[in-house]
Amino acid sequence: IKEADIAAQADGKSAVQLRWEYTSYLCGWVSTICLVWFLIPVSRHSILLVAMGWSPIHALRMHIWAGYLSFIYMLLHAIILLCLWFTRYDYPVWKQIIPARQCWTWHPENNAMNPPCNQVYWNLTGLIAACFFVVLWATSLEWVRRRNYWLFYWCHVVCGTIMLFATILHMQYFAIYLLPSSTYYMASTMPTLVQALASRFRGGVKIIKVIVLPSSGGCVEVHVATNKFANAELGKQPCLFVKLCVPAISLIWHPFTVYKHRDDATTV
Repeated sequence: IKEADIAAQADGKSAVQLRWEYTSYLCGWVSTICLVWFLIPVSRHSILLVAMGWSPIHALRMHIWAGYLSFIYMLLHAIILLCLWFTRYDYPVWKQIIPARQCWTWHPENNAMNPPCNQVYWNLTGLIAACFFVVLWATSLEWVRRRNYWLFYWCHVVCGTIMLFATILHMQYFAIYLLPSSTYYMASTMPTLVQALASRFRGGVKIIKVIVLPSSGGCVEVHVATNKFANAELGKQPCLFVKLCVPAISLIWHPFTVYKHRDDATTV
């Protein structure tokens, strides 16, 4: 707010409008901070979860709330700027979003246009990021995730990636802020992907039998072969979960609660 008042005195602009403009930028910063954080809790085999004593359920809740907060502050950032565009400029709002024909060149002198080309580029990429963020948020709602996990999963992967890339184009410094969390996510996730790929080449996990549980809403009990190391872990923590993928049915990995079978020490 202080910077807005100083800029208003220096440029002769409306202090109220500049305060709202700077407030929208602050909302954008907060949204960026939440985006930087939300990859860390869902990193597979995260060392941070072990060090902090967080369960995967708690980590998922942090991921969800970071996403919701980022989405809310992104909306505030966009709504405030749209209101300012309607009240501040004489030309239509769409000129702030769609670059003019002269802007689709590499010549820097086009930035002398009104509105400047680089400003319109920022607004366009921000709008693209916001649209994909809306789709990401809508498909992440619990009633969508419960009823159509396939839609939720692929929208999460595709829309999330495009949204992050568009955000980097919208404000280039976001790439620097995203680098630590994205590096941590890849470092934690890549060993799991390599292990999954190696397991598939080895023929996967041997399924002993499958039992459909009556009056359970379609739940099944899957008995799979295990080894002494898995049995030792199950002896320490009797209720864990594993992710299984059956390529013939779906390429999406699904989590299953796992426990040692009481009649056979070699199956779970």
